[in-house]
Amino acid sequence: MKNYYLLLLASVSLSACTATESFVDGEPGADGVSVVSSIDNEKCEPKAAVKVRHTGYAERLPGYIEKDLDKLAKNAAFKEGGNTVMMIEKYEEGRGTQSALYHVYMCN
Repeated sequence: MKNYYLLLLASVSLSACTATESFVDGEPGADGVSVVSSIDNEKCEPKAAVKVRHTGYAERLPGYIEKDLDKLAKNAAFKEGGNTVMMIEKYEEGRGTQSALYHVYMCN
């Protein structure tokens, strides 16, 4: 019985570690959207500006927060008919809430 509790504790601990990696699911097709830090205006046409927001209650590492915001932006870009996103501004609205403004482009 003692081994059962140790096994249960280990499995819960491992699942908690992987859950902190990403809380956002990618939309089918959104994996083809690129996240960039600069745009070539000659090759890219602006499509939209989208504000994405993620609310959670777990303490998370900044890198995982950025990945979730990027994934939300990629989902929005796919719905807007774009294939590239660039973060314009990042907001910190409160504990557990992160949001950012992205521009969506269609690039050749």
